Order: sequence, then C-alpha cells, then structure tokens
Amino acid sequence: MLRKLNRLWKTVREINLDVIRQRAEAPFCIMVVADSAADRAAMAALLMGDPLRSPRSLVPGPWAFAPRTGDQGPRTNADLALIVSRTGDLPSRLESARNILVSKTIPVVTVLVGSFGHRQALTRRGERRRVALPSLNPDQAETLASTLFDLVASDTRIALARHFPGLRQPFFDRIIEETSRANAGYAFSTGLAEVVPLLDVPLNIGDIVVLTKNQLIMAYRIALAAGKEGRPADVIGEMMGVVGGSLMCRQVARELIGLIPVIGIIPKVAVAYGGTWAIGRAVVAWATGAEEATKRSLQHLYAAGLDRGREVARQLTSRFSRAA
Repeated sequence: MLRKLNRLWKTVREINLDVIRQRAEAPFCIMVVADSAADRAAMAALLMGDPLRSPRSLVPGPWAFAPRTGDQGPRTNADLALIVSRTGDLPSRLESARNILVSKTIPVVTVLVGSFGHRQALTRRGERRRVALPSLNPDQAETLASTLFDLVASDTRIALARHFPGLRQPFFDRIIEETSRANAGYAFSTGLAEVVPLLDVPLNIGDIVVLTKNQLIMAYRIALAAGKEGRPADVIGEMMGVVGGSLMCRQVARELIGLIPVIGIIPKVAVAYGGTWAIGRAVVAWATGAEEATKRSLQHLYAAGLDRGREVARQLTSRFSRAA
C-alpha cells in the first residue's frame, strides 16, 4: 500500500508545469478589422478589459486595420482576426479584407454588433465562426470569450487570457467549472466501484491523488492566465501558502467520506466538486488581488462549493438511475 501511495505522489510531482508555462507565455496576436475607429477602440477595450490601456504595448504587429482606398490590405502576423461589422452582409471593403486574411490562413471570426436574426448570424464561407453581440460593452466579454476559446486548444486559452485581460474572468469561470465537474464525475465513477470489498481503501488513496493533481494543474493555469511570473516552483509555493489549508481539509474529508460505500457517494461527489470549486475561486482571488484570502473567506467558498456540489451529485445520481 505504501509503495502504491508513493508512486501516486510521484505522479503529482512529475507534472511538467514548464510546458504549461511556455505555452501560456507564448505570444498571441489578435488583429481587429473594423469599419470605424470607434468600433476598433471598443473591441480593443473589450479584449483588454480597460479602454485606457494601449494594446500595442502588449500585442505584436498591427492591432487594428481599417480597409480604405489605397490600403494594401492587412498584414499577416496575426494568430486570429476579428472582423467587426454592424451589417450581416459585410461591406465590400470588409469582405475584401476577410478574403485576404483567409488566403493567408489566418482564422477569421466575424463579430456582428447590434440586433440580428438567426440567418444573418450563421457562419459564412471563409469564416471560422460568426457571433452576434448586442454591443461592444464589457458585459459581452463572456460571449466573445466563449467563441474564441472554442476555436483554440485548451493551453492556448491560457495565452489568450494572459495577454488579453478582458477575457480572464470568462477563462477562470470555464476552467473552474470544467475541472470541478470532471472531478465530480471521477468521484462518482470510483464511488460506484468502491462498493466492491477490499477495493475501497486503495481507490480512495488513488482518488485523492488524481483529484489533487487536477486541482493543482487548474490552479497553476489560473495563476498563469492572471499574469503571474516566476518559476513554477515559486508560483506553486506562494499559491499553496494561500489555499493549502483548504486543500488539506478537503483531502481529509474526501478520504473519510470515501470509506463509506454507496451511502457516501453523494457527499463524496459534493466534496470532490465543492473542494475543487473553492480552491479555484481562492486561487483567482489570490492571483488577481481581488480579495485577501482569509480563513473565513475560504470557509465561505468551501460552503458555497459544497452547495453546488450537492446539486451536481444529485444530477449525476439521477442520470445514472435513469440509465440503469
């Protein structure tokens, strides 16, 4: 048993955080193509989360391009292009810009601003995606971010959030929910297996390590997306000083609850989800400096996470019962 536990903890230590960091720190350039300076500025503010910050200091290459007579077309050093339009059928100058970008294999997302019907919002030829936003106000960041995140690899999402602060909160929300639900699903599946005598304790030890590993990777990605600098060991060390206590409490509770076969499945899933959710929120507060992490605030986060986790556990149980 001790040898198995040592192997599991070795797995946690062998996570290659340097690879995650390198991908997060890789430059990512978004080109904005719009018909007016006002729309270019509004989109820049939406992505940067602050209308006063200059995107040129953070993003290489051209930030904005407005097709006009005599222009040679957009430059090609961009990873993604946003075409901002207030009409469903692009004006000829924007359509021309789109065609140039597509010919240079730059992914194009058309952002329609205003009220549009379903047909106008359908993706057109040459576009990777088309999304309609009522306005370019900051409250539309979540919808825009969801579209962009769906187009890139999971580790590239960290780079997007890191370089474009306006996309950070949607990134935090997504990675915390995804990881919490993944841990809840894992706890539910192993909870069913633990009904078998003699498998209970080994599976619980394995569960603790697997769930903790997922939480560690989630937390480090959040720190990188928030702009944290430094060696992985230093970032993790500082982070653990903030959320380590809640993490250990979660592990102990998880181990004890997991020893109860069948009866413990629902609280076990709730703890797996709630602990992960609470740790994610605590790391966001620490990484962004939004709120000082105190024992009381962590307790509130953990209680809120457990409430959400119980609902997720009921959903999983109900779904399993219907399928059985």
